[in-house]
Amino acid sequence: LQSPLELMRLLGSVMSHYQQLLALRKAHKFSLFIHRRDLCIFSLCVACGLRRAELRRIQIADVDFEGSTIRVAGKGSGRFTIRERLAFFSHPFLQQVLHRYWKMREALPGSSFFCNWVGDPMTGRSIEAIFMTYTSFLRPPAPCNPTVLRKAFCTHLVQRKLNIAAIQALMGHEKCETTLQYYVQ
Repeated sequence: LQSPLELMRLLGSVMSHYQQLLALRKAHKFSLFIHRRDLCIFSLCVACGLRRAELRRIQIADVDFEGSTIRVAGKGSGRFTIRERLAFFSHPFLQQVLHRYWKMREALPGSSFFCNWVGDPMTGRSIEAIFMTYTSFLRPPAPCNPTVLRKAFCTHLVQRKLNIAAIQALMGHEKCETTLQYYVQ
């Protein structure tokens, strides 16, 4: 998934899935919440290059709607974070996706930004399952997970000739060499 068209197809697969549930009358009262959450997860992976573990660690207090930023706890054990960075969601589409999800999320208990329909935090497996569900709707099928979208995010930054130090900061890498080795080819 490299081209903007492929990424748009991926985001569209979330809506297609929801429309299919409605058409088959299989949608339940939490379907809209689940689809908004999933679209939000996909959108943040595409637009900010977030890792799966970073998505899981986002807390409600980390999201600043006024500043259009999310404080992202980078790599670490969960108790100790090696470094933090800011992810920006200034694009109107991403702002709308986050706001729509938040309107439903704020009624649930818990402090994790991404949660299930009862307010429990997302697990790594549940995020993997989300990606498997929606990528099955893509024709032709395309492998997709947060790592693939993270690489696409970095590739788009390189193609736009963004300074490598800026890319390193946006990716949350400690060393510029990491960015060059794994993402710039």
